[in-house]
Amino acid sequence: MQEKLPLSEETADQEILIRCKTFKDALRLAREKSGKSEQLISYELNDKGHKIDQSTLSLALSDNPSQKKNFPTEAIDDFVNITNEIPLRYLALKRGYGLIKLKSTLELELEKERAEKEELQKKLTYFEELISKVNKK
Repeated sequence: MQEKLPLSEETADQEILIRCKTFKDALRLAREKSGKSEQLISYELNDKGHKIDQSTLSLALSDNPSQKKNFPTEAIDDFVNITNEIPLRYLALKRGYGLIKLKSTLELELEKERAEKEELQKKLTYFEELISKVNKK
C-alpha cells in the first residue's frame, strides 16, 4: 500500500495548491511551507552544484512582473528535495492527477517476505493440528 497524506492534511494542502495560479506560486509556497530562508535554500542548491545565489533565487521566486528571472529547470529536483513536494503536487493537480509515494525495493521485498512467512505459519499450524489429531488416535 502506498503512503498517502492524512486526508485532512491532503485536502487542506490541495485547497491551498488550487489557489496557486502559476508554477512560480507553487515554488514560493514550497519555500514558505519549508520554513527555510531563501539564503539557506540557495546555499543548499549551491551545495548540490547549482550556481544560484540568494539574489538570483529571490528574483526567480519574485511575483513582480518586471522581474523576468525564471527558476532554472535543472534545479527543480534539488529544490523539491530541499523544501517539499508542493511543486510536484501542483503540477500533478494541474493535470488532474494526485501523487502517492511509491514503495522502495526494500519495502516491497519486506512485504513479500512477510506474506511468505504468513503462508508458512498457516501451513505449520495446519501440520501441528494434523499431528495432534494423529497422536490422539
